[in-house]
Amino acid sequence: MSSDIPDVNMDAPDIIIVLIVVLLVLIFITVAALLWYSGIFLPPNVKTCKPPFDELEVAYKFVRGSQKDCSMVYAEAHSLAPELRCIGVYYDNPKEVGDCYMRSIVGLIINDTGKSVSEEEKQRMLVKGFQITKFPVVDHVVYTDFPHNSFLSVLVAVHKIVPSFRSYIQEKKLQAYPLIEICDGHKIVYVAPLSKQSEFFVYEALAESEEEITSEKTVDDGEEISSKDVEELPDTISSVDSLVEGGSKVEDLPSNEEVLDSLEEKNKASNGSEASTESFEELQLDS
Repeated sequence: MSSDIPDVNMDAPDIIIVLIVVLLVLIFITVAALLWYSGIFLPPNVKTCKPPFDELEVAYKFVRGSQKDCSMVYAEAHSLAPELRCIGVYYDNPKEVGDCYMRSIVGLIINDTGKSVSEEEKQRMLVKGFQITKFPVVDHVVYTDFPHNSFLSVLVAVHKIVPSFRSYIQEKKLQAYPLIEICDGHKIVYVAPLSKQSEFFVYEALAESEEEITSEKTVDDGEEISSKDVEELPDTISSVDSLVEGGSKVEDLPSNEEVLDSLEEKNKASNGSEASTESFEELQLDS
């Protein structure tokens, strides 16, 4: 009795090709799912609002180098106190100064609410080479956040969220700097203060700036730098130039107060007496 079942035998090369196709499809699906989970498809949401912190007390190390150098200090800081949020403050734009010349600090926030740090733990941080400083309370910051769901989330934030953050500052002509990054393992927060900016510069960052200028002037002029020259050095780096692409100088930009006042008057003119509640609508200002 003959069988009506068709012959479905496949040659070995055909089976290998099918398996390769299936494997490639599975890899594509896995990568797409990982990227989605890492937040690559989330639109940036940059706004001006109240800061998500009050006065910050920070244990930090100064870093002169690339993002890779900062990552090593992040890992060291996290190992000292995994329960504390990590913080990074970036004083330079790598596109302008180069990765190897970036000035940053990386460390831990040691006055987190509900997470007290003992004097013994502070001493252990100091022994490991960390310094302790405080950053002031500010009224408003430029703000955005991003979920920290995987190791790829950091890369997505650096290459997608940070450029949008800088573009927002440039478009609104705001003097917002330096760039501050706060990580708690679940969310990455980026902020840039709109006031008291110089108080976010640690001594090492300012000292390095002065040393560079002193060195350049000595080489160019062959003269010694007098104490008066040092006193005339700026107390910050060219902050907006470092944070904002486009090369605008600080003195060419209006003050934050002028920007906010201008927006308030513009909204009042268009909306009348009711505009007071929406005076900073263009800046997406949240109370």
